[in-house]
Amino acid sequence: MERIEHAVLPDQDPRQDHIARVTGHLMSRRAAIAAGLGGGSALFAGLALQGRVAGAQPGPPTTGATATTTSIASPTSIASPTSAVPGTTAVPGSLPGPPLPPNQAGGVNVRDFGATGNGTTDDGPAVQRAINAAQSTKAGLVIFPPGTYLVNETLQAQAPIRIVGLGGWSSTTLVFSPSLATGLSVTSGGNYPGSGIEIAGLQFEYGGSGNAVYLSGGYPNTLVQGCRFYLSGTGNGTGLYTTGQHDDMITQCQFYGSSTTVGSGIALNDTDNAKIIDNVFYKLGYGVYGIRGANRVDDAGCLLVSNSMYGFTDAFHFEGWELVQAIGNIVDGAFSRCFYLQDCYHSIIAENYLGINGTDYGLLIETRQPYGVGFLGQLTVRGNYLNHYEGTSGSPAIGVVGASATLPEDQVTIEGNILNGYPNSGGIYLHNAQNVMVSMNTLNRAASSPAGVVSILDDTPGHNYILNNLVDAPVQAQGDYVQNNFTRIAYPT
Repeated sequence: MERIEHAVLPDQDPRQDHIARVTGHLMSRRAAIAAGLGGGSALFAGLALQGRVAGAQPGPPTTGATATTTSIASPTSIASPTSAVPGTTAVPGSLPGPPLPPNQAGGVNVRDFGATGNGTTDDGPAVQRAINAAQSTKAGLVIFPPGTYLVNETLQAQAPIRIVGLGGWSSTTLVFSPSLATGLSVTSGGNYPGSGIEIAGLQFEYGGSGNAVYLSGGYPNTLVQGCRFYLSGTGNGTGLYTTGQHDDMITQCQFYGSSTTVGSGIALNDTDNAKIIDNVFYKLGYGVYGIRGANRVDDAGCLLVSNSMYGFTDAFHFEGWELVQAIGNIVDGAFSRCFYLQDCYHSIIAENYLGINGTDYGLLIETRQPYGVGFLGQLTVRGNYLNHYEGTSGSPAIGVVGASATLPEDQVTIEGNILNGYPNSGGIYLHNAQNVMVSMNTLNRAASSPAGVVSILDDTPGHNYILNNLVDAPVQAQGDYVQNNFTRIAYPT
């Protein structure tokens, strides 16, 4: 048989063939994952929601806060104090430095404007001068070489802007004074698709009660990638606060705190089509906190995929949100709730691990003051594993709770979940809820729980459907449609 060799054109890199095959494999895998997630797959193609939304003043998340937008004056152009060969770094009074990476060429180096990076000198004025200079050029790129940059005044920037740490977050840190309301503020405006914002490769350390990084504006198409946000103090600060934005991508970042009762990793206020993917959260009051103001125009969508969380009051906390799609996250060690959805709708919580350390609900879906008329929940809770660590004490693992009989939680599907070690109060609890489908779940109560525990309880029954579940305690929902719930057989000893 004739042997056929793979031909490589003279100007073709042989590695591109391998890269193409790998990329094709990844895309096929992503497509398969998306196809298996039902309603969640639509968001992998992107949410196309447009319009203008008002922002909010910087500060800790506050329920029902009215959003406003603060404008920042256009930066002035400041010439570089030294000359350098294009595409290199330069230190005042010295020869040009080594070439920058190709994607950083043409950027403005903060060291050229007097920043020291020694951790003791106030580098804020020098960094601001560098930001102003970058914004006067088409590149719009600010570069931080490795070092620790102490900043005692709020840094202000206007999109389009790229702010990049050359050494990555492990060696390039901005330390903001805890007295600041905001460490870095970046604003954007205009119509879709708008000006871009990119922040990458930096660590932000902040011990105050405001925001380490505050992003606001209309359609900035923001990318925050490979950054670390460390809330070092005891104040109720926020690592990354976004308001009135569209199409944010926050990925491969770390959000660390110093207490499980204060601070938020990410706060979203009327931010639409945000994507929070592949991040790590540790020891914070809230991992992701999403609210919406009373004066709102657009729907608010958020995609949360493959994030890892440990040690919280509430891990994911959303109020009045639409299109919360939380898929494939590990949420462990929540002292209050792993997921809290208040007045949310059109959402899916699927394929997550929820480790419940506290005595509150592991996952609570609740109505209080829903936005609009004819509120419809239309939420799906599917394929999650809820592991309850507190034994017999605490609230049920899953709660669906309406405000009243005339303001119920409506149209909720709870299917295919495993509830392990649920407390004496029960595995699934329904109250002022209607059109709820509870099916194909497996419930395993805490080993020490006494007889008489109820696995599924509906204390305002008559409008729900409970069927085909595997339970180890009775279902109490007289008046509901209850059928084919099977008693779990004990494991052989």
